Amino acid sequence: MTITQHRLFPLLCTVTLGVVGGFANLLPFWFLDSSEFLFGQLFVLCVLLLFGWQYALLAVAIGAGFIYYRWDHCWSSVVFALEVVWLQVLCINSNKPLFLRGLAFWVLIGLALLFLFGYFFLALPLLVIVTALAKYFINAALYLAVVDLLGFFFIRQLWRASPLYQMLNYTVSLLIVLVVLVTSIVLTNNYYARLELEVKNQLTEDSLTVTRQIEDYLQSYKRAVALTAKSIELGIDKQNALAQLMLLHPNFRTGIVTDNKAQITHFYPEGFKLSMMDEDKSVADRDYYQSAQHYPDGFVSDIFRGRGLGNEPIVAISAPVMNNRKFAGIVEGSLIFESFEQFIPRLVNTSGELLVLDSANKVVYSSLKSEFKTLDLVADDKRTAFDPNTHLFQTSQNDIFYYHENNSPILGWTVVTLLERKHVNLADGLSMGIIGLSRGYYYCIKQYICQSINARAGESDRALK
Repeated sequence: MTITQHRLFPLLCTVTLGVVGGFANLLPFWFLDSSEFLFGQLFVLCVLLLFGWQYALLAVAIGAGFIYYRWDHCWSSVVFALEVVWLQVLCINSNKPLFLRGLAFWVLIGLALLFLFGYFFLALPLLVIVTALAKYFINAALYLAVVDLLGFFFIRQLWRASPLYQMLNYTVSLLIVLVVLVTSIVLTNNYYARLELEVKNQLTEDSLTVTRQIEDYLQSYKRAVALTAKSIELGIDKQNALAQLMLLHPNFRTGIVTDNKAQITHFYPEGFKLSMMDEDKSVADRDYYQSAQHYPDGFVSDIFRGRGLGNEPIVAISAPVMNNRKFAGIVEGSLIFESFEQFIPRLVNTSGELLVLDSANKVVYSSLKSEFKTLDLVADDKRTAFDPNTHLFQTSQNDIFYYHENNSPILGWTVVTLLERKHVNLADGLSMGIIGLSRGYYYCIKQYICQSINARAGESDRALK
């Protein structure tokens, strides 16, 4: 008795192919950047052809363990098991090729189930689900074509009832499908990689540019406040000097002048003075007062909540007023942080996102309102959502952003520029269209080749007669 006749031979082969298929599922064959091909089903279908559907389901269960190890779930294995049953009923029992009927399973059942699993059980973003569905369909087309070709060469009973020209037509069609799919995947992934690299480089440049723009922006306000303080030292009326500062720089919400005891002596606008009538007019507790005398060229505070004319978050810019080299008070302007909206970058023909943190890691400005609110402290647990290795940031809604951060040596602030990954995937839609165009091209070539084969086969038949 040979080893192939041993009753445990099918079981041993099934376990071996199942383990090999499991390891194949762990290989990093990427589709775009967020989904991996699962070629382990190729070995499962080989088991189906060789030993039947019961052994194939055992191979699916073995592969499911590897998928669970990689992804912490194995919902896709449920669909793979159903595919085995479908192919057994519609293909194996009637000795029909697997490719077209296998693709029909994915169109009618497989993709719908995967969508339900991804959306309701795994709560994945819609774009990630759509990308995964495209991957699964292409994945199925690849392994179904390969298994049919292997069946043609090694399992002859599947083809015994087919005429020669039909077998040749089908084989040529499968070979063209494989060439088109592999070429399309390579071109799509290469284009995506180039686009992703370009976006990351652009984010790096934009973060540097935005940092310099914010530095220049705040430096100009610092100079304006410092010049106002100098003009007061030279004898200009304090109220007039303050009003001139506010009129020339409309992004200042309010302005004050204090004496050397931290008491506010002059206000702008007039409504600010009225709102402070019943309030403590001392700013001795404010950082912009305590630090101003040490920064004659101007001081930029971290963000804090204002008082008096509303309680909006503000950034204070102050400068000391000196009298005979003695500290005589400060001039301060409260900057509206929403003016930072002008620095939001544009990438891939769409608007990006901007996050600005002060030296205490508090949010000065954020265009991602759902994730970061002004004055929020971005603690270490929140910073873990920023992966410095991949430069990806994941929101609480599982949206993925490319990002780059840059620290300002002048301000001590951090500027983060971001772009949602879906925009890159949508921009890659052109390369995804290559697959569709290639399919049409494949169909034309296949028709031409098959017609030639049919003509040659007819000539051979007539010659034999």
